[in-house]
Amino acid sequence: MIVRYIGAVATGMIAIMQPVKAAAAQPMTLKPISPWSIEQSDDTCRLARTFGTAEDPYLLRMRADAPGYKFDITLAGAEISAFQNATERSITYGSGAALPFTPMVRGALKTYGPAIVFFNEMTEKRRAYTDETEQPFPNPPLEAGVDRIGVAASNKRLVLETGPIGAAMDAMRKCMDDVVRGWGLDPAVQSTLSRPVTPLNRAEVNALVAANDPPAAVRALGGIARVHIRLMVDAMGKPVDCTTWPTDQVPDFKVDACEIMLEKARYAAALDANGVAVPSYFVTSLVFRVF
Repeated sequence: MIVRYIGAVATGMIAIMQPVKAAAAQPMTLKPISPWSIEQSDDTCRLARTFGTAEDPYLLRMRADAPGYKFDITLAGAEISAFQNATERSITYGSGAALPFTPMVRGALKTYGPAIVFFNEMTEKRRAYTDETEQPFPNPPLEAGVDRIGVAASNKRLVLETGPIGAAMDAMRKCMDDVVRGWGLDPAVQSTLSRPVTPLNRAEVNALVAANDPPAAVRALGGIARVHIRLMVDAMGKPVDCTTWPTDQVPDFKVDACEIMLEKARYAAALDANGVAVPSYFVTSLVFRVF
């Protein structure tokens, strides 16, 4: 088995691909048929809404693993089959730029049919892969400009008429505040950090993780899988706890990354609004691809 480790994707980064050509097809516009709903777990918050019609429903679900605008997004519905094997795909928030994405999971959901799951950041413009800065959260101008979410492939365009998304993001923030409290942290302190937890030896740790084959389950999942990792880091910059969980719709499986990161990873501690070192968290993702 030949394994390629794609790498750790920090929460402040988004991968950039070649620009996606605008689709020529007329958009299929879908109106909401349910209110937004929130589901909370120990690690995540999921914001979901159904669009279309009762006979032909579409699901939009946005999962956050940390405060911010980075989500694992699930789209499901009859026309999503056109996105499963397309060579180019993009998502647009409001009137912002088309942002390329690659599905991590392709499958089907009961009630909705064909489904994809992918990682994306809600933003108005493309960001460089090396851009690790965090955009403000909350970002009122960004949220005020998002009243629809569009997805496009070479032969299909769907527009989900979300309406103004600010209230939904407020609900997501309240949910994530509860999650952060569950981690033993004060969300008010974490939301005003002057410096987040910063990795000091990422390349070394990535190489160590890459040297360990991911489980055979990756091949069973179609050759690609993404695992999320959260490290709790104390005020000295030492990782003291590690949790992993998979992308939505992917069966859980064990990876050795936690053991390696707890032993080898080094960090600069987070600083609060006054520049004082405080305990915090570091969330990253590992993408494994088997050829």
